[in-house]
Amino acid sequence: MTFKESACLFALTLQGLFSVSTMLAQNPDHSNDPRNLRVRAAKARAAGLAQVEIGPFEGQPPDVASLDEAVKNHSLFIVTPLTAETRIENGRDLLTWHKARVNTKLSTVPSSELAPLLSSVPVEILPRELPSAPNEIMLLHNGGTALVDGVTFTEKVLDFPALTVGKDYLCLLLVSADGKVGIMPLGGAGVFEIAAGDTLRPLAAHPHPVIEDIQRSFANSLTQLSFHLRQSAGR
Repeated sequence: MTFKESACLFALTLQGLFSVSTMLAQNPDHSNDPRNLRVRAAKARAAGLAQVEIGPFEGQPPDVASLDEAVKNHSLFIVTPLTAETRIENGRDLLTWHKARVNTKLSTVPSSELAPLLSSVPVEILPRELPSAPNEIMLLHNGGTALVDGVTFTEKVLDFPALTVGKDYLCLLLVSADGKVGIMPLGGAGVFEIAAGDTLRPLAAHPHPVIEDIQRSFANSLTQLSFHLRQSAGR
């Protein structure tokens, strides 16, 4: 499967959830839906439970054979999440937004139709905190934590730990045409915490060609990777 084909599967997951969310918002009776979080919250309270874990969410990341292929298809931004807000989509699942400051754009590719325009997102899924400066972007991914009728629901994403507000990350992104939304289709394999200002630490725990290439070719150094990207851009 090509990158475009597999990335489309990822994007269709988000688009499908948006469509379902809109449909369910127009038909708010969820009393017979066992997956609905309010229904599950009532059952949890009856069982004396205050916390429930959903999932984990298992998406289908695009097939990427190397870092070079990933760079050709993704923008590489250094970002700092400023906020974290989880919204409930389709009454069943969780979706997390991070308003993030874009510190550096190491490389860019054209905008992607796979990333939703902010104006296309159903209002019930939109976060309260939206970009307020030209260098801010909304990062969007599945999973998160939300309180529903007194019960805390947590939905984890397989091999993609939550981002921490205030930390710096290198993210491989697909960016929407309005420049306001970035999605991370590679999951934790395409997001690296920047430790001690230079060391790249992948969020994914399992092997992946992008992670392996960064370790083998650049010794997990942001400085070395950045130098390589500048050289490649100048060719």
